[in-house]
Amino acid sequence: MKRSIIAPIVLILLGIVFLLNNVGILSWDIWLSLWKFWPALLILIGVELFAGRAASIKTLIILFALIFIVPILITFTPLAKAPLISESIDIEESLGTATSGKIAIDLPSTNLNITPLATESAKFVEGKISYSQAGAKPIFSKSEENSAIILNISQSNEKQLPIVGNVKNNTSLLLTKRLPLEIKIKTTAATANLDLSSLSVKYFEFESGASSLTVKFNKDTSTRGVISTGASTINIEIPDGLEAKLLLEPKVGNITIDESRFSKEGDVYKTKQFDSASTKLELEVKSTAGTINVK
Repeated sequence: MKRSIIAPIVLILLGIVFLLNNVGILSWDIWLSLWKFWPALLILIGVELFAGRAASIKTLIILFALIFIVPILITFTPLAKAPLISESIDIEESLGTATSGKIAIDLPSTNLNITPLATESAKFVEGKISYSQAGAKPIFSKSEENSAIILNISQSNEKQLPIVGNVKNNTSLLLTKRLPLEIKIKTTAATANLDLSSLSVKYFEFESGASSLTVKFNKDTSTRGVISTGASTINIEIPDGLEAKLLLEPKVGNITIDESRFSKEGDVYKTKQFDSASTKLELEVKSTAGTINVK
C-alpha cells in the first residue's frame, strides 16, 4: 500500500506558517483564520484516493490535531500566554510648560505609525500600543528635564516558549506639532510609517533589523538623521523646497533617486542649493541589504 502524502504536505505548510510567524512576516492572528480551510483536507484525501493511495485513520487523527488542536493550544495555553489574544495600553501626555520633547522607542518587533496631532491640541502625545499576551507588556514612562518632556516606550524581548518568536505589536502615536522634537526608534523588525511632514523634528534616528520603512520629512524644519537597517525597503519622501544631503550606503541593494534634483559625489547625494539653504535635511542611511527609494 502506498504511503499517504497528506500529513507530510500539511506538516511542511504549517512549518512554513510557524516560521513566518517567528520572523514577524505573518501575524499570529492568521491562526484564527486557518481553521476555515479544513475542506482542503477533503480535497487532498480525494486526490490520494484518486491516485490509488489510502488515507489511514492515524493520518486523519494527526491532521485533525494539527489543524484544530494546535491553534487552540497556542491561543489558550497559560504557558504560551496566548499569542492570539491581545491587550492594549493607552498613551496620553499633555504639553504642560515644556519647550521641547524627546521620544525614545525600543520595541523588539512592531508595526509603528507616527502622525501629527491637530495644531490646536494641548497634548504632547496620544496613542495606543496593542500587544500579544505572548510578549512582555510594553513599558511607558515620562519625565522632564530642563523644560523638555522625555518619553520612553520599551518592551523586553523575552520569549515564553520556543514556538513563540517575535510577536509584533501595533504602535500608533500622534505627536505634537508645537514643540521641536528628537525621535529615536530601535527595533529588531518593523513595519514603520512615519509622517514627520508637519512635525518639527530636529533629530531623527531609526535602527532596525529587517524592516519596511516609509518616512516623510518637513520642508519647514532642519533635520539631521540616521537610518541603520538590515534587509529592508526604505522609502524617503523629501518635499520640494527642502534642500537635502544624503549619504546612502547600501552594502547590497538598489538606490532609486531623482538625479536631476540630486548631484552625486561617491555615496553622497546633494541638492543644488543645499550649501546656501537655511533649512535643510542631512540624512545618513546604512543598509545591509535592500532597496532605498528617494522621492
